[in-house]
Amino acid sequence: MDSSPPEFLDPSLPPPRVSIRDVAREVGVSIMTVSLSLRNNPKISDATRRRVQAAAKKLGYRPDPEIARLMTRLHHLRQTSDSPPMAIVDLSPMRLPPGTEDYCEMVRRGAVARAESLGYIATCFHQLDYEGDVQRLLKVLRYRGIRGILLLPPLRPVELPAGLDWAPFSVIVASYAITPLQFHRVVPHQFVDMCRLIKLLEGRGFRRIGAVFEEHYEERIQFHFTAAIKLLDYGDNILRVKQQDSLSREELVDWIKRKQPDALVCPFALKLGDALPPESPTFRRPVIISLRALRGTTLSYWDERPEEIGSDAALLLAGMIQHNETGVPDSPRTSLVHGVFHDATMPPEKAKPAKKKKPAKKK
Repeated sequence: MDSSPPEFLDPSLPPPRVSIRDVAREVGVSIMTVSLSLRNNPKISDATRRRVQAAAKKLGYRPDPEIARLMTRLHHLRQTSDSPPMAIVDLSPMRLPPGTEDYCEMVRRGAVARAESLGYIATCFHQLDYEGDVQRLLKVLRYRGIRGILLLPPLRPVELPAGLDWAPFSVIVASYAITPLQFHRVVPHQFVDMCRLIKLLEGRGFRRIGAVFEEHYEERIQFHFTAAIKLLDYGDNILRVKQQDSLSREELVDWIKRKQPDALVCPFALKLGDALPPESPTFRRPVIISLRALRGTTLSYWDERPEEIGSDAALLLAGMIQHNETGVPDSPRTSLVHGVFHDATMPPEKAKPAKKKKPAKKK
């Protein structure tokens, strides 16, 4: 009779994988309790969660990614419209007219599309519907069983009130303009993007690049565009205005005549173009590049890809919901999305005509 040990006892082979059942047996609780404890589910007491997590670490338990993927899929299939798990929240102190192609609206659209593709039902909320009371809004979200919140980019910088209870929620922010900077966020890579845009313009022969910004706009993006412009030695060519509507034609023309920029980057390019007089022997209009997506117009623009930002934010939020990553994180992370340049001055490349085949020579 063969007295060799069974194959699974062969010391030359790796030990069998520790399962969630082994952890449950070690602690003396159910498999479901272990599963919820390892995902930090608030339904399990802190003491039990600590015991389970300590036992899992002691036994060397590691989650199986294939099982996790399957369970995520099953979770999505079980979701019903009675308990929407994701909220998309607008904290802007004002409301834009319906149908406005605003940056915030594009982010919202991308987030809703990605959430629905993942099996979630995304519900949109605006703080103005709750008299601007964020605490009251959070109570409503909690009452409705919503566990994940995506905070949209506001039109003006917003400071969150102190003392809000974020513990029940997974939170992702799609802007730098919501402070304090305490949550994970998905934002444009504005510093690098501006460096890329300036280098691109320099490569096309522009040598006196300038910018026109609103003061609150610079604050809202944490001065990333301004820092890049100054780094590349164009800092003296920045015109700051209180509000875009407060910029007079006389002031603008006087500044352009003094600085003589051959290109201007600006987030409100359409209004800036309208404020400039036509080209004349005494006035040379600079080329204007929009820092907002202006699809369907004749202006060149830098597209920060807001739909992609919303989509990526919803994807990260879905993962946080699945892993019960709630409350204010100890180490907030930032995901950066690169933009792309759309040049309206370059005609589309024409298709080359197919070469005619030469007739075969007769032998």
